Amino acid sequence: MIDWQLLIPMMSVVLLPLGFLLACFAAYRYVRYERSGNEMRKVPTALVMFGVHYALVVVAVSLEQVVLLPAFVLFLALVGLIVAACLGFGAHSPAGLRVALAGLCTVVGYSSIAGGIYCDYIGWLR
Repeated sequence: MIDWQLLIPMMSVVLLPLGFLLACFAAYRYVRYERSGNEMRKVPTALVMFGVHYALVVVAVSLEQVVLLPAFVLFLALVGLIVAACLGFGAHSPAGLRVALAGLCTVVGYSSIAGGIYCDYIGWLR
């Protein structure tokens, strides 16, 4: 039997730092080995979108008092992650693949946090 009360928070604890580390490795790989290619224009854009995502999350946390603004900013952060993943997959390079995997890990990590909050709200995990 699966212990969902432990699995859902552990997914976020494992996947969010994994996404950050993959993005750091992708930036290192791009700067060290892949910067000279002509078709590598998508990788820096994906890395910038990944960084913008973290800036938007910080802004959403700091705007906690306003009613709907944090939800809108978090939606923009989610869109930024999806764009980073799409651009990473479209780059067809090892750095692009790492950025795409970082975006997907981060989306799944945030989804597990939201899923845990929702399951707590409806009483499914009690």
